[in-house]
Amino acid sequence: MHNMLTWLTDRHTAIMEIEEKGRQMIEKGDQTAFIGLMREKAEIILALSEQARVFYPYLPESVCRQAEKELGRFSKSAANSLNLDSAFYMSALLYRDDHQPEEPDNLALCIERLGVLFI
Repeated sequence: MHNMLTWLTDRHTAIMEIEEKGRQMIEKGDQTAFIGLMREKAEIILALSEQARVFYPYLPESVCRQAEKELGRFSKSAANSLNLDSAFYMSALLYRDDHQPEEPDNLALCIERLGVLFI
């Protein structure tokens, strides 16, 4: 479980770094770079569900089911955003509609929930 949580945390960190670069590109007025970064973010999120499966043989079934459910939801949303080619949708993938800047994003909350399942 620790390996999967570490991997997910690393993916989350990479996504947050991409988001920060995206914010910088918007501030510079570089819409093209922003769109490219949001596409990169969506592609990482899209791959989460499939890539996490390498950890499942080593985890309790309940954790696997929960991970499949939650990561599958992220991946499905990312696929939709890519199919629509919507940078706005891609930028909002990890956030509730009423998300506040000081609140954790949905992937951070997912990682936390999965960690609790293993305890």
